[in-house]
Amino acid sequence: TDAQARIEWVNDAFVRQTGYTLDEARGKTPDALLQGAETDRECAAKVLRNVRAGFGVRDVEMLHYAKSGQAYWVLLEMQPVRDALGNVVQYVHVEIDITARKRAEQEALRLNAELQASIAELEELNRQTRVVGALRDALQRCETLADIYAAACLHARSLIPGSSGALYAQAAGSKMDNLYLRQAAWGEARERAASLDADICGAIADGEPQRVHAGSPYAECEHVPAGFEGEYLCLPLVARGTILGALTMELPSDRPHGDAQWQLALTMAQHVSTAISDVKLRDLLRQQATRDPLTGLFNRRYLDDAIEREVHAAHRHGRPLTVCMLDIDHFKRINDSYGHDAGDVVLRTVAQSIAAQLRGEDFVCRFGGEEFVLVLPSARAEDVMPRMNALRHAVSALSIEHQGRVIGPVTVSIGVATLPQHADSAGALLREADRALYRAKDAGRNCVVSAAPDDDREFVRSLAREIL
Repeated sequence: TDAQARIEWVNDAFVRQTGYTLDEARGKTPDALLQGAETDRECAAKVLRNVRAGFGVRDVEMLHYAKSGQAYWVLLEMQPVRDALGNVVQYVHVEIDITARKRAEQEALRLNAELQASIAELEELNRQTRVVGALRDALQRCETLADIYAAACLHARSLIPGSSGALYAQAAGSKMDNLYLRQAAWGEARERAASLDADICGAIADGEPQRVHAGSPYAECEHVPAGFEGEYLCLPLVARGTILGALTMELPSDRPHGDAQWQLALTMAQHVSTAISDVKLRDLLRQQATRDPLTGLFNRRYLDDAIEREVHAAHRHGRPLTVCMLDIDHFKRINDSYGHDAGDVVLRTVAQSIAAQLRGEDFVCRFGGEEFVLVLPSARAEDVMPRMNALRHAVSALSIEHQGRVIGPVTVSIGVATLPQHADSAGALLREADRALYRAKDAGRNCVVSAAPDDDREFVRSLAREIL
C-alpha cells in the first residue's frame, strides 16, 4: 500500500482469497474493502491509527470478508517502508489465513462449554439424587405423620433451592372430608392459609397435579395466590387410590425451571404420599391387632402384654395396681329379647361409659363377650370401690335404644382385686378379680365386690367345698 494504506499491488494469493482483482482493489484501503457487518471495527481502527502514525502491527487477528461475502480469519502483520530520510513511503501487508485454526478454537470452546454444562448438569443430577435418597430414607424412618410432614419440608429446601411450599392433610379424626389443614410449610408459604378446602382445589378434586405459570389466566385451583412469580405447583398426595392431601409449591422466578423441577416436585409428592399411606396403614394394622373392632377398646392381646408391664412397674416402684373385672348382667337375655344387633349397641354404649370414667393412666380392654377388664395403676382397692360403684350407677342410668325400642335396664357386676393385697402376679390378679366378679353375680348382680384378703381365701375355698 502507499503511505495512506491505499492498495498499490496484491499477489495472486490475495486474489484467490478475496475474489478481488488488482484493478478492483487498487486505491482502496484493506479495511474498507474487506470488512463486513461483523468485523471488529475497533481493531481495524487501531490498525489504521498505527498506519497514520507511521507504526507497524504484528500478530493481529482480524475477521475479513471476501467479495462473495464469505468470512475468513487472518493473522495480520503490517510494516512501514521508509526512504533514506526515514519517511514512510509504503506499507507491506502480509496476511496468513487462520480460518481453520479459528474454527477449531471455536469448536473447542463450544465443546468445552457443552462439557462444562454437562458436568454441571450431572453434578446437579447427582445432588438431586442424593437429596431424593435422603428424603426417601428420612421418610422410611418416620414413625408418625408429624415426622413425615417435618421431614418433607426440611428436604424440600434442599431439593428445589429457593422454593417455598406447604403440605396439607386431614387432621387425625377429622370428620370434615373436604377440609385439609396445613401440617407444615417452608419458605414464604409459612404465611399461607391455614387450611385448604377441597372444593377450590382442582388437584384434590381431580387427583391430577396442577402447574401454573406466572401470568397465566387459567388455573384449576382457585387457591393459587395472585401475583406470584415463576411457577406455582399444586400436587395431590395420592396413594393406593386415596387422596391424602396436597403439596403446594412456588418456584422462584430468578432461577431456571422447567421439566426438571417439575419432575422433582412430582417425585417428592410420590415419596411423601407413600410414606403417609404406609404410616396410616401401619397404625391401622397396629390398631386392628390391639383394638376390639366393635367397641374400639383394647383387646385381649393388648391386655396380655400391658398387664405384665404394669405388674412389673408396680413391683419395681412399690405401688399398688388394681384390676377390675366387669360383666354386663343378663346379656344373653338382651340378645334373646332384642337381637344381636341390639346387643352390639349395648356393648358399645357400656364401653363408652366405662372409658368416660377412666383416668389418663388407666385403660380398659374387652376381655371377651360381655366382659371387660379395667387396669388402674397406683390405685388401691378401697379407693377404687367408690369409683366402680359410680361406674355401676352410670351404666344403670343409661337409656339405650335400638330401632325405636328401649333396651334394658342394663346393669353390670364388678369384681375388684389389688396387687399386692390380693395377688402378686398378673395371672393371679386376673383370677382374683374374676372370682370377685362371680361373688358379685352370686350376691344378686348389679354390685361391686372386692377380692377376699389373703387370710379369707382359704375360708372362702372351704365354704365353696361345703356348698359343692
